[in-house]
Amino acid sequence: GNSFADFLLDHPQRIRLGNIPGRANAGTYPDFEYWRVHPFIQDEWKLTPNLTLNLGIRLEYNSPFVDDRGESRNMNLGTGKLFPEPGMARVALNTVSMNNWAPRFGIAWRPLGGTDFVIRTGYGIFYNVNMINNFVPILAANPPGTARFEQNALARRPVLTMATADQVEALGARASASAAATDNTVGFVQQWNFNIQKSLPWDLVGEIGYSGSKSDHFDNPAEYNAFLLNTIGTANPTRRYPDWASIEVHDNAAAGSYHGMLTKLERRFSGGLTFLQT
Repeated sequence: GNSFADFLLDHPQRIRLGNIPGRANAGTYPDFEYWRVHPFIQDEWKLTPNLTLNLGIRLEYNSPFVDDRGESRNMNLGTGKLFPEPGMARVALNTVSMNNWAPRFGIAWRPLGGTDFVIRTGYGIFYNVNMINNFVPILAANPPGTARFEQNALARRPVLTMATADQVEALGARASASAAATDNTVGFVQQWNFNIQKSLPWDLVGEIGYSGSKSDHFDNPAEYNAFLLNTIGTANPTRRYPDWASIEVHDNAAAGSYHGMLTKLERRFSGGLTFLQT
């Protein structure tokens, strides 16, 4: 059909409302709080005139995030219930780990003793603590301060329209919700590399190398309350959590990997001019 015609006829296939009209507590103004402590130690050792070792380790602790106003709520996916109770301030909305260790090392070796041939390799773990910033707006959008109602209506048979938007509860519409994974809320990346650098004639320096990484526990927005497959097309399609409409969860199931080769040819001219080809 024509979407603009549906709009003019007030026949939406899907409608999503934010603050409920006329409700005194409509809207939320969260005051999220969490803190971080990331101590580390790192040092460099020259094991031989031609071999240098760089070692370090970091421990990252990120406190649970809380809402000082008590207006943000997460969901327990085991029960389908929001927590904490409305208005309960400074309740932890996630669990945290005390084992976010981030070791790293680097090795530089000059096997021929001079400076014109160098082999380097390294490895490290790095945490993506800024993922937590993605949770703030979605947890503040849960009922009761804000309610989002959705419907998937048959064409020409809408139940909820703009004209009846203030009657959503009387019409039996279900509110949608958002949630964030309560564990492993900080994703991490393992990175490693190996490269060889060699001085060449005509003041050239050549380099060839390999770089790789593996990411785990990154946030992955996903629908957790779709209609059950065996009920789609029936007179009474049902969801896993029947008291809710859509439930979007930022879980930690995303992962990835990268492998790449690097080649570089560099020449430095007098006067500060550099030619670089990668």
